[in-house]
Amino acid sequence: KLLLTTARPDANQNNLRSAAYESIMELLKSSPRDCYAIVQETTVTIIARLEELLHHRQSSNEKTSGGNYNDLQSLLCATLQCVIKKMQQGDAIQISDTVMSAFLMMMSLTSSPVRYRRTLS
Repeated sequence: KLLLTTARPDANQNNLRSAAYESIMELLKSSPRDCYAIVQETTVTIIARLEELLHHRQSSNEKTSGGNYNDLQSLLCATLQCVIKKMQQGDAIQISDTVMSAFLMMMSLTSSPVRYRRTLS
């Protein structure tokens, strides 16, 4: 239900989206081992949302799209960090290329070309 809340049209109002993602992070941090399937599902959802956001950002050809974009990107990255900490090593390795690609895309969209090239070197 919390993931659905983050996608609501009115999620930007009254810090609803932020509160929902923060609640997700707290639930994941304290989740027992028998809820590992939920950690996996949440990881897939967060990565998909981050990729969707980045592709939308890339296709819009805008360098800045306001605080909502930056806030959502920050919330997704924080949530992704939280779920990666809970993942088993084998699962984390399976998603590592996808996560790294998303981070590189983020850097390319927010950094100057010179800084991005230095990072890839």
